[in-house]
Amino acid sequence: MPTILKTILFFVFVFVSFFSNGQTLPPNVPSNGLVAWYPFNGNANDESTFNNDGALFGNVSSTTDRFGNPNSAFYFDGNGDFIEVQDPHQLQFGTNESFTINVWALIDTTQPFNANQKIVQKYACPYGAGDDIFGIYFQDTIKFNYRSSASGTYYRTGAPFNPCSQWQMITYVKDAQNDILKSYLNGVYQNQINIPSTGNNSSSVPYRFGAGRFCSNQSILYEFKGKIDDVGFWDRELTTTEIQNLFDINFSGISFFGLDSNNLCLGDILTGYSSDTNNVFSKTWVVNTPDTSFTQNHDTFQIQIQSGGYYEFKLYRNSTICPDSVTYSFTLDSFPDISIVPPVTNSCGDSLYVIGADSGFTYLWNTSSTDSFTLVNDTGLYTVQVTSPANC
Repeated sequence: MPTILKTILFFVFVFVSFFSNGQTLPPNVPSNGLVAWYPFNGNANDESTFNNDGALFGNVSSTTDRFGNPNSAFYFDGNGDFIEVQDPHQLQFGTNESFTINVWALIDTTQPFNANQKIVQKYACPYGAGDDIFGIYFQDTIKFNYRSSASGTYYRTGAPFNPCSQWQMITYVKDAQNDILKSYLNGVYQNQINIPSTGNNSSSVPYRFGAGRFCSNQSILYEFKGKIDDVGFWDRELTTTEIQNLFDINFSGISFFGLDSNNLCLGDILTGYSSDTNNVFSKTWVVNTPDTSFTQNHDTFQIQIQSGGYYEFKLYRNSTICPDSVTYSFTLDSFPDISIVPPVTNSCGDSLYVIGADSGFTYLWNTSSTDSFTLVNDTGLYTVQVTSPANC
C-alpha cells in the first residue's frame, strides 16, 4: 500500500510541475525544443520544464523590462555582475546539432562603445585561453562567436547596433543541416556565415550572462553594462516566423486602418485606429493638421475635417525621444467656394451657371440638367446639387 501511494504522488507532482512551468511561458515563446527560458522576474530561474536555474553574483539587480514592468529584467552595472548557469546536458550543443539562442538586451550608452561586453558566453575550456564556444557580445556592433573544434578557429558574425532603438532582441541560429550560422536583430534577418560540419566543441564550463571568463583565470572579464531579459535556448533552428513572433508579440508593428482620405467631406469625422491591440506599452499620437478638433485615446484618434491641406498622424510607442513610430499622411485639396451666377436679363432663355467647382464635380439641377448650367424657362426656384469626386 505505501508503494502504491508513493507512485500516485509522484505522478501528481510531475503533472503539476509540468503544468506550472508551461503556464509561465508567454504565448509567443515556442515550447517545441525549448531547453531553457530565463524571464528574470526577480530571480534567475529557468522556467522551461528542465529547471536549469542560474545563480546571481555581484550586484545584479532587478529592474524594469521593456514594457516598464518592475522586477522583470536584470541590470548589470559593469563592475563584477553576472549570472552563472551550470552546464546541463540540455545546453550542450554538439557540432552536428542545431540550436537557437535569443536574448533581449538594453546596452547602457555610458559604457564605451568599443568595450567588449559579454551578454551571453560559454567558454571553450579546456582548449585554452581566448576562445568562446558561444559568445554574444557588444563591441561597436552586436557580435556572435562560435567555435567548432579545439583548433581555436573562431567563426564570427554580427549585426549593426542602433542605440536609439534601446532594447534589442538578438537571435543567433545554427542550422546544422546546412552548416550555417545566422544572425537576426529585432526579428529581422541580418546575415549568415558558413561553419565547419566536423569537430568537437563540447565543454563543461558554465554559461555566464553579463560577463565572461577564461579557463585558467576564472575572474570576471568583459563585463556588460545594461539590462538583460528573456534569455531563451532551443535545441533546434527556430523558423523566421517564430523569430519574428518573438519580437512582434511585444512590439508588433503599428499600422493605421479605418482611414480613407479619398472620401472626405467638410464636417466629416476622420477616425484612425492602431492595429496593435496588445496594450502593453504607452502610445502617443502626434498630429499635424490644419484643423484643431482632435481627440485621441490609447488606440484611436478622431478629427473633424474643416478644411483642405496637409494631414499627418504619427503614432509613437513608449516614447517620442527615441521613436518607434509609424506615420500616415495625405494632402486634402481645398474645398472650392461654389456659387451660382444669376441670369443677366432674368428672362426666359437665359442660363444659370455654377462657378468654382473643379474638374470631376457632377451636377444635378431640379430642371433635370446634369451640366454646370441650366436654362431658365419659367419663374420659380432653381436648385442644383453639386457633388465632388469624393461624393461630397
